[in-house]
Amino acid sequence: KGKKLEPGTLPPAWELSKVKPIFQKWQGWKEDIFDINQEKDLPRAARNFLAKLEKAVGVPILLVGTGPSRNAMVVRKIKKA
Repeated sequence: KGKKLEPGTLPPAWELSKVKPIFQKWQGWKEDIFDINQEKDLPRAARNFLAKLEKAVGVPILLVGTGPSRNAMVVRKIKKA
């Protein structure tokens, strides 16, 4: 009905066909992040993406996988407000 849904709510199943998603285009990056394990070593665009995603979901992102191995992980620090 021309209104945004409140976060965490859904209309009844019989009204889902009336809901339209809102799409956003976010900038990506082309640099290889394979096996990076320090946030400072991620491309600037990747760091910006994480910040934007954190803001969108409303929670901090603490772990970022950068490859298939257990060590291919960026462990981010919690930023205090």
